[in-house]
Amino acid sequence: MRNSKNISLVALGVLAATVLIAVAPDVLGLKAPNLDPTNQGGGTEALIPENESSEAEARVPGLIWPVGRANHDDVFLQLGPDSDPATGSWFDYECSPQFTYDGHRGTDIMAYNFRLMDQGVPILAAADGTVSWTQTGYFDRNYWTPYIGLPNGINIRHSDGSDSQYFHLRQHSVAVEVGDYVEAGQIIGYMGSSGSSPNPHLHFELWQGGVSQNPNNGACSPTPSLWLEPFDYPGHTDLTILDWDLFLDTDLTGVEGNNFIGDKRLKNRAFRPLSVSREAIQIGVWVQLQGLVGTAYTIRVLDNEGNEFARSAKGVAFSRSVQWHALYFDFSSVQAMESPDGEWTLELVRDSQPVESKTFEVATASTFSVRFFPLAGRSFKHLGAEIRDTLRVINASGGVNFSLVDAPTGVTIEGNEVVIRSTTGFLNRNGHFKVSASDQSGRADTMYYHVVTPSLPLQGVATSVTDIELPHDLRLEQNYPNPFSSRTTILVDLSRGAHLHLRVFDVTGKTVVEQDLGWRSPGEQSFNLEGGNLPSGTYFYEVRSLVGVVKGQMTVVR
Repeated sequence: MRNSKNISLVALGVLAATVLIAVAPDVLGLKAPNLDPTNQGGGTEALIPENESSEAEARVPGLIWPVGRANHDDVFLQLGPDSDPATGSWFDYECSPQFTYDGHRGTDIMAYNFRLMDQGVPILAAADGTVSWTQTGYFDRNYWTPYIGLPNGINIRHSDGSDSQYFHLRQHSVAVEVGDYVEAGQIIGYMGSSGSSPNPHLHFELWQGGVSQNPNNGACSPTPSLWLEPFDYPGHTDLTILDWDLFLDTDLTGVEGNNFIGDKRLKNRAFRPLSVSREAIQIGVWVQLQGLVGTAYTIRVLDNEGNEFARSAKGVAFSRSVQWHALYFDFSSVQAMESPDGEWTLELVRDSQPVESKTFEVATASTFSVRFFPLAGRSFKHLGAEIRDTLRVINASGGVNFSLVDAPTGVTIEGNEVVIRSTTGFLNRNGHFKVSASDQSGRADTMYYHVVTPSLPLQGVATSVTDIELPHDLRLEQNYPNPFSSRTTILVDLSRGAHLHLRVFDVTGKTVVEQDLGWRSPGEQSFNLEGGNLPSGTYFYEVRSLVGVVKGQMTVVR
């Protein structure tokens, strides 16, 4: 917020103009907040009680990257908190004004496009804690002002009294309920663009004692980083190409000197033609990037014999946290070529060297693949009533066949509708399945579904339906000694750091020991289990974390 950089009450919600509170204050047990019509830091301001601890500098927990994809794996750091306490000026933790704005309190992690949002970008709890506030059900596909609805979000209260906050989540994707205890790395929702949000992203905030905390370390934020693993700062590289491709749209809007394009077709990842007609008058290449003013690149078009057909250079002229460029090429001369059909190439060139390339086909006609549109994924909250969702596709050649993929019992397709019955075979609160669409030409696309069933347990670490590889390889060695009478040592091998939790249960399934093992570094880790109070017998145990669950068996003798 512009005039609230030192407020004593925590504001939930992000990136908004004037909006109304979405949660009744009496539900939270709090007094009504003051809404600031010039607010740039929070959309809906629900209040979280101040930490009543007398310790002014209680420790804030170490944080994991709160998104189920690594930085630059289809997501990227877009903005950081404003480190400038003054109103009317701003800079981020590395002293740059490019990757923040006045009063911005959060760390923003953005997906490249809405198609990736549809496929499912998991939001992870950054640290262990108890859910104290949620908001869900609001529209999640805002592209630009005027924004529709309020931000879907979550507040997690940690053991030291600090709060982590997660905003702009996908409609109905919030998988946790108030009172749930979650572990670092557990999926709590999915990325969206709800509330005052022009792009699919997570806005993450951290508060301690009613004061916003900047978890990042840099030249203008000298406090130690709270992130357990470092990630790249965008301003340390002069140009980062996030995504780029061929397109045929020539009427894009939102152009500033052909440098920043707000057209939602690019934000949805513009339709890539399967083939380009030799009769086409013009083709285009769009580029999504982060870059410093003055950096440049070139796009070359090579014909089917590898000869340069056209080139266009483009420089970064505007200082923005993310931008799209559109470069157009006259294609009309192809009609005069003797044999233009075949594979052509696009090259992205920097410093006279091609750094990336893509190919496309020139043929009789321009064709496109069948595509779910206007969206290719969504979340539903399943409260017991039957849910029906209409499947919509474009660019189909002839009839379309829909088929279920990885669907449990109770999920069917009737014509062009997906039906989720009142009773399903989902095992956990985060359920997933897909629908494949194929036309008569064999072209196909996939629709991704996420179903939240609050009556089911929030257990294990769910995986994204896009087959994203979350950190893996948690291996368990046999405990020693075994059998044992009073104490045994459990060994695990971690591929990367993770927060571990131990549960021991008897042959009836009753939990007899639960132990928070805390954050453990990569490599072999050992910890002791005190079993002096356990009766003789066989016991089973599991070690659970973001990187998986491993199980073992042990014997206690007296």
